[in-house]
Amino acid sequence: MRKFLDLYLYNNFHIAFGSVFFCLETYLIFDLLPRSNYLLLLFFGTLIIYSLHRYIGLKGKIDIPTKRVIKIKKFKPLSYSLLIISITTCLYVSFSLDLKTLLLLCTPVILSLLYVFPFLRGKKRLRDLPYIKVFLIAIVWTLLCFIIPRQGMTYTDTILIIERILFMLAITLPFDIRDIKVDSRNGVKTIATEFGEKRTVHLALISLLIGFIILALFYFLSLKPIYFLLRYTFVYLITGYLIFISNSNKQDYHFTGFLDGTLILRGLVFLI
Repeated sequence: MRKFLDLYLYNNFHIAFGSVFFCLETYLIFDLLPRSNYLLLLFFGTLIIYSLHRYIGLKGKIDIPTKRVIKIKKFKPLSYSLLIISITTCLYVSFSLDLKTLLLLCTPVILSLLYVFPFLRGKKRLRDLPYIKVFLIAIVWTLLCFIIPRQGMTYTDTILIIERILFMLAITLPFDIRDIKVDSRNGVKTIATEFGEKRTVHLALISLLIGFIILALFYFLSLKPIYFLLRYTFVYLITGYLIFISNSNKQDYHFTGFLDGTLILRGLVFLI
């Protein structure tokens, strides 16, 4: 069971399903017909970016004796195969997308690649710039999983853009806590390395709280049924608890499994 769980998590299937369900949530709350080709592109595109990030990011420090790195290294041959399959699938699916969607995809795709590949002086990536990592992730995920699938937005819809960004910030900040030792060793300035674990948790919880208040505002403005807010309340309570108990001593399953799993939960509650 543990081997299957590691294969699922460390070959990025979990986060790839997270992107699909986070996007599916957008389709469901607006009663839109889910576009299977876009969801397929999102799934395999996430596999590509996270696979590249894992190995380019760990290059030169793969011998760091952590359980997470050892597990990633163990699945390296399989990940290479998945990478080839994912690239091939994305290229094939892209031909079925309309021109507008392809143009909208340019910005998040370019930002994602610059996040992964070192192009700055000193072989640095966008994620290596001070404090930018969590904000970049939040913006890219909001573009891919809300703005692009929603497209023709109304005034009240723009409120949800802020909510999505705040939610992504809230669940991404604990990953800075997880990586605090590695980032400190490599001289990468993050919110966690500069302000410490407790303040980072507090900041994540504040971000989550503001996001929920915005959701409640959207609920009253859009006259959605009560189950809309109740389902989000359930998701936010679980997410808040997971953030509250986050610290650098937690196993990686807490972050890669449970916190990333909240993205799946957001879509799942609207499928029930």
